[in-house]
Amino acid sequence: MPVIFPNITEEPPTYVDEGILFQSIYEEFDTNAYINDNALTYSEMPDTTLDISIQNNSRISVTFSAVGLLHIDDLFNIKVKFLIALQVEGVGNRTFTIIYYDNGGAVGYDREVVHTLHYIYVTDPLSAGTYSIKVYWKSEIDAAGINQLNLHGGAFDYPRALWVLELA
Repeated sequence: MPVIFPNITEEPPTYVDEGILFQSIYEEFDTNAYINDNALTYSEMPDTTLDISIQNNSRISVTFSAVGLLHIDDLFNIKVKFLIALQVEGVGNRTFTIIYYDNGGAVGYDREVVHTLHYIYVTDPLSAGTYSIKVYWKSEIDAAGINQLNLHGGAFDYPRALWVLELA
């Protein structure tokens, strides 16, 4: 990562240039996390949280990435839909959708669909303080069978990751 220096033309030095990076925090989460399609209310994704302390008027940029395996049960018919929300607590969130749709409604065989997830949320300028970054998820449709979204870790070697930046 390049080193970015403050604007030193004024006394004292200020960080006024657009796009200056003050800090970067990256963490991988190796635990397995999954949600069934009958989980119809938001819950916190296990082991996927970071805290960041920022200075006044900084923005927070959050990037969430993972490899997801959508398991579709052999009793499935029509559609499953999962929501994932990146949240900066007390500030706001950005919500994304994962959908599997099969209009044929074929019953009788399992399906697995791999999804590469890469979501970004950037806040407006914030007050100085410590902010908690969390990921929430839920299903919107309880379809027939036991359908799941798995975000593998551990032995599957596909960790979830949060990359949080403090920007000018």
